[in-house]
Amino acid sequence: MEQKIVYWANLSTESSEIMKPTPLLADISKAQSENKGVNYISCPAIRNRHKNTFVTKIPYDFSIKFFDNRYEASSTNLSERKGLYSDSYAFNWNLNRIFFSSEPQMLEVSPAFLHKTSYSQFGHAPSGTFDIGQWFRDSSPTFQLWSGENSFSAKKDDAHLYFNFPNETKIILKEFSMTETLYEISNSCITYKNYKPGQTMDTMYKDFVKNGLKEKTLNEIKKNLL
Repeated sequence: MEQKIVYWANLSTESSEIMKPTPLLADISKAQSENKGVNYISCPAIRNRHKNTFVTKIPYDFSIKFFDNRYEASSTNLSERKGLYSDSYAFNWNLNRIFFSSEPQMLEVSPAFLHKTSYSQFGHAPSGTFDIGQWFRDSSPTFQLWSGENSFSAKKDDAHLYFNFPNETKIILKEFSMTETLYEISNSCITYKNYKPGQTMDTMYKDFVKNGLKEKTLNEIKKNLL
């Protein structure tokens, strides 16, 4: 079977074993072992939609509570950010991963909507998409609380995010180690909007390639495979 490699790195202090995304269909099949052959994941439409979707889990219990001008968190990895809804709070979680591809490849990040979680009553993870073959930045996990909520908690092993790589070819994840050079490239992508505001993603992709960052990123990754 033809395969395509997507490179990934663990940017957290957690082990790579904990941080590595795992195939979604294999994960949800554990809860659907009854009536094998006629259950949810046996549907061709579902299997086709999620054949290259990977899920990540929350590695430890955590909580955060917001007040008028301060917050209390169970971990220093949590920090407040501006909420998107009226009368709402949001926070960043320093538990990052980063992905890259040698050729154009969209990455779709979404909340874990096929899993029951302990935190869905409080808020949700974000969704977004960009081309990891033409842009290099981390997944930047955040949580947005529902309007009127001022506290959030999650449990170890709750599903966190889905990472989907739309492609007819089977996606294989290969880990690499981040270097100072790769951090510099990633930071240039993160801060791009500060010195070139209002640009479309297509313009950002063109600049990334034109400035030689795609080739530089790929070469550095290949030198630091694990």
